Formats: sequence, C-alpha cells, structure tokens
Amino acid sequence: YPLCALQSQTSGQYQRRVHGGTPEEDEDTGDIFEDPIVLNVGGKHFTTSLATLRSKTGTLLEEMFQKNSSTTCSADGSFFIDRDPSTFGYVLEYLRNDDILVRSKDKNIRLQVLEDTLA
Repeated sequence: YPLCALQSQTSGQYQRRVHGGTPEEDEDTGDIFEDPIVLNVGGKHFTTSLATLRSKTGTLLEEMFQKNSSTTCSADGSFFIDRDPSTFGYVLEYLRNDDILVRSKDKNIRLQVLEDTLA
C-alpha cells in the first residue's frame, strides 16, 4: 500500500495523508492522494483508482477523496469504510461503469446495494 505521511497531530491522534511518503502536497496538482487507493471495507480490502472514486459528484467516496479533504488513512495505508463488504463490489462497479447488474434473488441484497450506491 502507499505509505501514509504524517500531516498533523491533534488531540494525540495522528492524521495521515497519502502521497509518496512525504507530507507535502503534489506541487503540480495539489492532490494528497496517490493511485492505487486501498479501501478497507468492513475488513475486506478493495483496490481502485482515484478516478473511479471521484467519478460521481456528491457521493461519500467522491467527497472523501477530494483534493482538499481531511480523509485519514490507517497505519497500513488503507482507508477504512464502515460498510458491508459483500455489496461494496457493486458500488465500485457502478462507479466504474455507470451501471449495476445485481444477480441475486435476495431482495435485501438488492436494497442494500441501492442504499450503498446512493450514499
């Protein structure tokens, strides 16, 4: 995973930003994140790109990974998201392809995917 660089210390907790192991922002883009992005969703890791996470304006993921966000990462370089990992792959599929196909007869799974996608 990309290394997390120490940004600041507040109330005894460190906030880290991802950027090639240094706390400075990229001088060209002002971006603090670097591909690939590893998400820890309910204990399961998903790897994706910034372009995917930023593809839908106004979503939680797009807001988390904006250039000036204060999103923090774990010591292992991943970003924790408290969601059900069994449906999160559908969310990434939607962000990547602007479409979702949920092959399940379980109505609860389909509703959870819809809720997670709209969050």
